[in-house]
Amino acid sequence: MGYFKISKVLFIVIVNTFCVNAQKVLAFLGAGQNINTSFDNNGYLNLSTGVQYNLEGFIKPEIEMRFFFGSLQNNTTYDIIDPSLRSKDVFTNLQAFNWSITPNFSVSIDEDDYWYLAVKPKYNYAEIKATDRVILYQGSKIIRSEEIRKGVSRSFGLNLGVIGKLWSESFDSILLSVFMDNINFNKVVKKTKEIDVDTKYNLGFEVTYYFSFRKKK
Repeated sequence: MGYFKISKVLFIVIVNTFCVNAQKVLAFLGAGQNINTSFDNNGYLNLSTGVQYNLEGFIKPEIEMRFFFGSLQNNTTYDIIDPSLRSKDVFTNLQAFNWSITPNFSVSIDEDDYWYLAVKPKYNYAEIKATDRVILYQGSKIIRSEEIRKGVSRSFGLNLGVIGKLWSESFDSILLSVFMDNINFNKVVKKTKEIDVDTKYNLGFEVTYYFSFRKKK
């Protein structure tokens, strides 16, 4: 299958599973920030969705799909003879569709079972796309071009956080977490002496909202 097709199929499976098993499955939506100084504004964003099997006990497996997007720091090359003049600018945008599976260990940390510690080791499969916009300055002439590259990264990640239930008569809850990812964007970033993107073991923070259309019985 081509890039991004696996993610589309997985998304359809997630939606169908939620519709058929609403009493057993919680859907969730999330947003987060990955911290990385190779990127503009020192990081890139992610949006997530997925389902959690709301089983009894402390293991609550999840399937998750995330969309990452951000821009690398602008890469400017200056003229050798006159260092005050630019000879080339490269603007690189990165995006990735990433799906994950995790056993999601959830342990109560208070007597009323309103707060839980969440430990989520993840297996990640990311389909990555990089788009370079190149501007060449040749005297008074400006030449513009664009190049697109794609690749796949398989990796492991880890989320650690605290889940708080919103009210007793529903399953709704919010997860506040920090995470570590090691998605390898270098597979699609064009390597030059000026560009060295370190994307291993990125740290970040995330907010996730779990919800169900059914109340507790």
